[in-house]
Amino acid sequence: MHRFILTLAALITLACSINAGSCFHIPSACAQDKAVLPPSRGDIAGTIRLLLKDMEAPEPDYGKILLEYGLPEGNEDVKQHGEFDRHVKRFATEIAPLMLKALHYVKDKSPVFESDGTQATYDLTPLNDSLPADKKLPTRKMSFKLIQGKWYLK
Repeated sequence: MHRFILTLAALITLACSINAGSCFHIPSACAQDKAVLPPSRGDIAGTIRLLLKDMEAPEPDYGKILLEYGLPEGNEDVKQHGEFDRHVKRFATEIAPLMLKALHYVKDKSPVFESDGTQATYDLTPLNDSLPADKKLPTRKMSFKLIQGKWYLK
């Protein structure tokens, strides 16, 4: 039953993004309703807003950010091998500045959802093409995965 509800929610979100709000009305299902609700990890736009807020804090806690928004299985692998602190330092110095650019770019865009609604991918190609050669992103896509009602960075 829980999987059905998550799938239904993902499909409603997908339908609303495709129809730009012309879907049947379910509170907080369409984009215009999301603007008045606080951000939620249960919807992709809310996850991006929360992630931006955490990353733009005066003193971001990059360890917390990795644990909260990174795929759970990836975090477990890093912790088991005793590399978490090194991973956090690398994230803070090399990845976070690039991720902030990408998050600001995608925050007002609609992702492409997988057919089952559990993966959302943003195309970063236009952003990357606009950057100078020495500032290019290491990837042309940013993907999120829905796991137990929360979106995580892939």
